[in-house]
Amino acid sequence: MAEKHPSFIWRIPDNQVKLQLTNLKFDQCISSAVSIWENIDSLKDYTYNFLHGTYLKRSREWFKKVEGPQLVIWNVVSEAQPSLKESFERLEYLKKNGPSNYAYGWR
Repeated sequence: MAEKHPSFIWRIPDNQVKLQLTNLKFDQCISSAVSIWENIDSLKDYTYNFLHGTYLKRSREWFKKVEGPQLVIWNVVSEAQPSLKESFERLEYLKKNGPSNYAYGWR
C-alpha cells in the first residue's frame, strides 16, 4: 500500500523484512516495517488517512498490546536504506532515553 502514496520513497522489501527478522532472532509473531518518506506529514497522511489507517484501527484484533513506543522516526537522506537492526536500536534508545534528534515518535 505504501508505494501508492505520492510521497513514498522506499521501504525494505517483504522478503528482506522476513530475512532480517530471522537474522535478528525474532520469531514469526512480530510485524515490522522500515520506510522512507518525503516528510513526516506524508508519513502521518499515509498512516492515518489511506487504507493503512483502516487496518491500524483494527490492529488490536491481530496484535498483542505492546507497552511503550512502537514507532521510531529519524531524519535520513532520501537515498538512505536503513536496516531493521538500526530501527530496533533506535526504538530501544527512544524507549530508554525519550525523544531526541537520534530517535523520536509522533510529536
